[in-house]
Amino acid sequence: MDTYLIENDYLKAKFINQGGELIELFDKSTQTHRLKVGTQFWSYYSPVLFPIIGRSFEDTIRFQGKTFTMEKHGFLRKSLMNVLEHEPDQIIFQFISNPETLKIYPFEFQILLSYTLIDSSLEVSHKIINKGKEVLPFQIGGHPAFNLHAFQSIQLEEHYIQFSAQEENIRHLINSEGYFTGETESVPIQNQKLFLSDKFFEKDAIIFKNIESGVISLKNLKNHHGIHVEIFETENSESFHLGIWKPVGADFVCIEPWVGCADNIHFQEDFTNKELIRKIEPNQSDEFVYSIEVF
Repeated sequence: MDTYLIENDYLKAKFINQGGELIELFDKSTQTHRLKVGTQFWSYYSPVLFPIIGRSFEDTIRFQGKTFTMEKHGFLRKSLMNVLEHEPDQIIFQFISNPETLKIYPFEFQILLSYTLIDSSLEVSHKIINKGKEVLPFQIGGHPAFNLHAFQSIQLEEHYIQFSAQEENIRHLINSEGYFTGETESVPIQNQKLFLSDKFFEKDAIIFKNIESGVISLKNLKNHHGIHVEIFETENSESFHLGIWKPVGADFVCIEPWVGCADNIHFQEDFTNKELIRKIEPNQSDEFVYSIEVF
């Protein structure tokens, strides 16, 4: 596993070629690490979820009457990617389908994962290219974990998620196996703010469907520092889901923009019928872009 670095006057970002994963985001102005630090509670830092989000029913996808084994969040996060370009403030990883991926995901594709530093922001672009002769269905998403202890003496309950638009205060529940049950529960969003508490995560992630907000922020009551996660609409994408997740007791929280989500319990339909599935015609491409701004 190889490590790569990009930086500018504001930020330093470190990556590994396994999954093209961002593993460090250092804010030079405050001398703080803004991604989670260490591997306690969770071994990842900011994996790319592809070609599914969450868990498929029985860890299986179905396509044209055939079944294929597919692990939770897909295989890209564990795959070694090639570095296509590496500049001081940008890096582009590439992964191309191969005989092994075709055994579990019967589609030919190329994915370009590019990270670009722009002042105090890191732009994350996922370009998926259909290299096959049939429509390419997929889901894709981000899973960055942000450090709640970047600044000392701030309690968990003093942190909050702020939405740029008014959101319905309904979370969609998943069971212990990771499937949607159809049940929902209210969450206390007030003035577009959701204050964090470990009790919310006893039922796993807080999942919002079809969010209105283009910017989701992590802020706190003690200082003016935080994180903005901005989701960019592209030509084929206007609808997103959002996961907010932390293990109970952990010192980080994940803000997860998704195009897609886990299966409903007992879902056994064709892969192309999954919720919020994206589809690309042969020789065409699609893009999913979000940014992380540090302030």
